[in-house]
Amino acid sequence: MRKGFRKTTRICRLLNDGTPHRASRSALYHWGFSDGHVVGSAIDWDYRSGNYFPKPMIIGATEADMYANYPAQEESGGIEIYNYAYGILYGGEIVYDSFDDAVEALVPMNELTPGGWRNYNVADFKAKYDIASDACLRGYDIIGVHNPARWAAAAPELNGKVYVYRQDWGSYADTYVDNGMPAEYEGFFQFIIGADHSSDLWAMLDWNDIKGPGWFEEWTRYFVFVESNYAGRKDLADKVAAYLRAFLHSADGTIIKTGDMPIAWAPWTAASEQFITWNATAQKAVFEMNNRAFTADFLRMYLYERIDALPEATAEDKATLKAWIEPQLAVFGLND
Repeated sequence: MRKGFRKTTRICRLLNDGTPHRASRSALYHWGFSDGHVVGSAIDWDYRSGNYFPKPMIIGATEADMYANYPAQEESGGIEIYNYAYGILYGGEIVYDSFDDAVEALVPMNELTPGGWRNYNVADFKAKYDIASDACLRGYDIIGVHNPARWAAAAPELNGKVYVYRQDWGSYADTYVDNGMPAEYEGFFQFIIGADHSSDLWAMLDWNDIKGPGWFEEWTRYFVFVESNYAGRKDLADKVAAYLRAFLHSADGTIIKTGDMPIAWAPWTAASEQFITWNATAQKAVFEMNNRAFTADFLRMYLYERIDALPEATAEDKATLKAWIEPQLAVFGLND
């Protein structure tokens, strides 16, 4: 134990903020980060700080996280639909024929929600829930993906060599894409789980035909990996692999489009902030470039504009929903 401790002390050192970092043996790096270190602050990413050596990178995230948007599920008035959906995903009785039927039956209408606004019908509830959910989720996009991509892309050495993705399969993000969910879970899966934390791994590592980790077997595969959507899932994983191969075998950190790729994956740059999204119908993969890159100010404007456009909401509902959003943004330090 003492020998191991001495070895650890030799390869680790403290930064001026007291954070332990593992000293890199490569001359390319000023230092590397120790396991468990959460990269996200400007000191980690700003190339001018001298705290890291710019290297080509792929960075991204999933579209949703079931735990991150729990305040939206509860305070939008949707806790009963949440509990029902969660129950059927674990073998509970399916009482309602569709997600909309369940919403109509279980979500109180014309009553004050815990968040302080009212829902007036199924469409109104879904619109307000989506706004509340985005207030919880999109902050993660900013602090976990978009800001790090901005900081990295600011390094002259990384011009055209920062690639950003978002995994949408399983979510409501692309309403025009038929995700090929089993009929009994359509709507319920997207509301409760969606493109959840780490669900990009099955596409990147192609777990379609092998046994994955326990959490994956108990969640995604158990609920929605069925024969009817296998073709789309497999096509998605094959095409993601094509992009990763191109990046890993690139001589200069750029992804050059090949015949195995449906579209060119354009890099995130200071002049053009954009990312690729991947999804799939039951039969084939769907890849698109998206330029909705968030900053704190843009996220607030994006949410407020959607609130102002709600056709059923009263002025009081809109003001209350806007007030509810602010502490959600504060969690990410986005309303300073």
